[in-house]
Amino acid sequence: MDKKNNNKIRGFALSLFLAVAMLTGCNDQSDKKKTDEGDLFSMNLPAQQKAQNQPVEAPKTQADTNTPATAQQTVVDGSMSKIAYQKSSKSTSGQLAIAEYNKGHYYESVVSIVEGYRSSIYRDNIGVATGLGWNISFQSRATNAAITKAIGMSPSDQAAIIAISGNKNPSPSLIPHTSISPEQATKAAQVMRDMNFNPVAVRALGQATWDKLKPYQQAVVNYHVYKTGNLNWPHLKADIKACASTQSKADCKRAAEGFTYSYMLNGVRKYDTRSQLYMGALFQDPQAYAYLLGTTAAPADFNAVTASSGFKIDTTKAADPQVEAQDTFTPLKEQLLEEGKSFDLNVITPDREESGTKKKDTPTIHRGKHDVGQAVYLS
Repeated sequence: MDKKNNNKIRGFALSLFLAVAMLTGCNDQSDKKKTDEGDLFSMNLPAQQKAQNQPVEAPKTQADTNTPATAQQTVVDGSMSKIAYQKSSKSTSGQLAIAEYNKGHYYESVVSIVEGYRSSIYRDNIGVATGLGWNISFQSRATNAAITKAIGMSPSDQAAIIAISGNKNPSPSLIPHTSISPEQATKAAQVMRDMNFNPVAVRALGQATWDKLKPYQQAVVNYHVYKTGNLNWPHLKADIKACASTQSKADCKRAAEGFTYSYMLNGVRKYDTRSQLYMGALFQDPQAYAYLLGTTAAPADFNAVTASSGFKIDTTKAADPQVEAQDTFTPLKEQLLEEGKSFDLNVITPDREESGTKKKDTPTIHRGKHDVGQAVYLS
């Protein structure tokens, strides 16, 4: 082959190599763009190097459709527009609730099924939150320090989270790019319970009364303190004491019916009957609660146990789809959050707990606390 033909072949090979390299570069850019678009924190947050011990989100199951990489993240306008709202991962929440229930961890179970699990830090109705309703903005520096240490966060993430304690409107640049596993979320819930909620419940009832409550009843009382900040409703407090003393079905049913929660959303009083259903069932009969989780058949008296919640459940069928279809509070709350409307979810004191001095038809907004010095917050 002559020199001229050799030069032609070399020229063709070089052209082919350059074309392939250009195509590879384009594909790399395309892949990078796809990754950024699917990342919850592709919202002008500063890039951070991953610490050696930084928590990594647990793998999702195939049935888990509400993952952070899907359209369940919503970016909205406003001062916190660069921080997305994230719906809870329903399947992970349910699996975690079942696993904790099977361990006899009733508090962790009910918090998981009612609050829902989220792996990333997301924009909540006020401030930012993650895990099982751990609203970082509403916790004190001491609580956030204890949580981040207990769940094994990297030093840099610990410092970043502690820095936004009490900040109801943190700049996106202050939010650490991290995620927590279901196990870490559960540990965070335990720390908040032990530091903030359980001491309040025990002081309100007295140690002797507290010790007479069943573990699953204690779990519900602790979760009530989580929601309201205290145990100051006089009728509920008296009914819990009566239940502890007698453990009769009638007394404990009366106490369970007192775990009612309503809020003002868009100027309208809305009742969180889903919380009442799960909490009331667990307080009276773990089997009734387990049926709601989908792990066992309903007890014969299930509908009597849960009648005050207002749900009409056909116990020959799975409970979860029926609960979802009849829940009018959660969809409205989700809609407001997705629209970026910030609002306080302050518990309205139930009518029977009122002192009788307020004006007619004027609901009392109960401002308790999830942490020392903070207004009550429901995630």
